[in-house]
Amino acid sequence: MKNKICLYTIVAMTILSLVGCKSSIKNNNKADINGDNNTDSSAEEIIVNSITEESAEENTISSNTEDSSISEYEAYEKYREYISPKSKTEIQLDDESEKLYSDFMEGNVAAEYSQDGDTTGLFDLSGALEEGKNYTLYEIIDKVNDGLSDSYEWYYDNCISEKYIDLGLDGSYELKTDIGAAEFTLTLIVKNVDNKLKICFAGESVGHSYTDVMYTGEVYMYSYSDYDSESAEHGYIDKDGNYIFWYYYSIDGYNIHSDEDLVYNDCYIGSGIGMIKQEYFIDKALSDSYCNIRIKDIDNNYLAENDINAKDAYNSMTKILKEEGKLVVTEEEIKKVLEEQRVAIGFSDVLYHYGDELKPKEN
Repeated sequence: MKNKICLYTIVAMTILSLVGCKSSIKNNNKADINGDNNTDSSAEEIIVNSITEESAEENTISSNTEDSSISEYEAYEKYREYISPKSKTEIQLDDESEKLYSDFMEGNVAAEYSQDGDTTGLFDLSGALEEGKNYTLYEIIDKVNDGLSDSYEWYYDNCISEKYIDLGLDGSYELKTDIGAAEFTLTLIVKNVDNKLKICFAGESVGHSYTDVMYTGEVYMYSYSDYDSESAEHGYIDKDGNYIFWYYYSIDGYNIHSDEDLVYNDCYIGSGIGMIKQEYFIDKALSDSYCNIRIKDIDNNYLAENDINAKDAYNSMTKILKEEGKLVVTEEEIKKVLEEQRVAIGFSDVLYHYGDELKPKEN
């Protein structure tokens, strides 16, 4: 685009120069003026046509790019809508569940609390509620409020949403309610179990952390601390309402976009390079990890393990991590481990790949 702007500037100056030439010779020779005028008109015509063609070409490219971006965005929105919880009007609840869920939302029916599916931190449901006891929605809100600092203004009138998911895709639906302000939200999944309500999952979205529960019960809890660090827990809620842990990962960047020395745990790794360290755990206790490292150059490009600028760094980091008792593996090996774990915990293909036919392809 910058080059095109320069081109347009040069063309405009050329036109002004030609017009100036016409004016300067106007009083010298009328015959010359007629001849020059024809030449100048042709030059102007060619230049203006050139600008018009360039503008048309750029507008076409811009329009195509915009249409492509809109199309990709719309495709993602369609996919996202398909895999997200539904409104009551989009599903068919049985009469019993509809009454129970409506009464719970209105504060007239209580649900049993269990720590098994409680992943809250700041909201600390395990500290506010007692195991196995029943609470109405507004009793939960009041008890959570009592345990929070006054600085956390999380609950306001009309800030309770009502959506529905289908655990196990068996046609019996569960209530998903989000309670609170935008950055301080408590998420509850409530299930009808033999005509009684049970809170089978509790999560939260606070600051730079959020909880996402999909229509199938897939759960993704993501958190980031800065541009180069993030972590997440991935699991799902089965058809019986049990939250099942799949894996946890953390990704940390070191010395990204920097020409300084790369140092890890006081050990020199290299100069003018950065590193991404990924760590995956498939046990909830986070005791054993699968570790992978990627070396980057100053322009943020990944360097292969046999690259002359990265070979020593890979060797040094692998040695350090092994001394820490970590298992160093490739990204492909990590994918294989996670896939095997998914099958082992019963997170079926039908649930995991739900809506994949609408998922936009990654570039």
